[in-house]
Amino acid sequence: PSLKVCTHFMASTLPHPRWSVEDSKWTSRGWTYQEGLLSKRRLVFTNEQVFYECNGMHCAESFVLPLDKLHIKSKKIFKEKIPRGACRHKTPGKQPWQIMYYVAEFNKRDLTFPEDAINAMQGIFHAFSNSQRPLYQFVGVPIPPPEAALKYHSSYKPTYRSPEECFIIGLSWYHIEPGGRRQDFPSWSWAGWVGKLSSRLMFPENSFSRFNDKVWVEDDDGSLLSFPRSELLQPFLSRDHCKNRFIHIEAITIQFSVVYLQRDSIIRSIHKSSQPHVE
Repeated sequence: PSLKVCTHFMASTLPHPRWSVEDSKWTSRGWTYQEGLLSKRRLVFTNEQVFYECNGMHCAESFVLPLDKLHIKSKKIFKEKIPRGACRHKTPGKQPWQIMYYVAEFNKRDLTFPEDAINAMQGIFHAFSNSQRPLYQFVGVPIPPPEAALKYHSSYKPTYRSPEECFIIGLSWYHIEPGGRRQDFPSWSWAGWVGKLSSRLMFPENSFSRFNDKVWVEDDDGSLLSFPRSELLQPFLSRDHCKNRFIHIEAITIQFSVVYLQRDSIIRSIHKSSQPHVE
């Protein structure tokens, strides 16, 4: 739609494509999450217009852009200053520590069948496993690469962790709001819960702490399987372990108590202790 008023020409570019996509039913469904992320080309039909978007550029039906000027010299992608299109993120898997962002975004979506929680993320996990620094998963729990701090400071030497230690780091996912239970998966996996997850693990990428903890996976017959070495990790993960409900961890523990205190009683106690004492 356009309108000419005297010497002024006004044209509507219609709603931003991101608004149209994010307000759609398609964006609320779990199975469509990896569809939008992993597609190399996307053709989006809305009530107002059609959008085209690939991993390098985007355009809308409502207005014509000088595409040659918007691209970098090689013509492969748009210039960095050009606003983004309908899809906020594309081509996942470049940085392994971004995995929890995608898991947290996915877990906000609706699944008709709760048992699809990991299957609907398999494509994204596969993209991370094929990256330069492969990240794997065990029943949804991310297993980061064994090397740490390769890019932070030239004086730091790489710290290599075992798959066992990497799995323990992956277990440090957490909720930012109370969630509900998915009974199809074990409670130690994020897939076993519905609710808002943090987009970060508790253990940061540049953490150099080493663990002396041990992890065993309980097999179907009740026997305990040790977490494998690096060269045996992929064959181990290729087995169907979703039925394994239990892991056994040997680690240093501490005792603590959770005590509920009424907020008003705490304020009264502080107020009372701050009063001057007169004999």
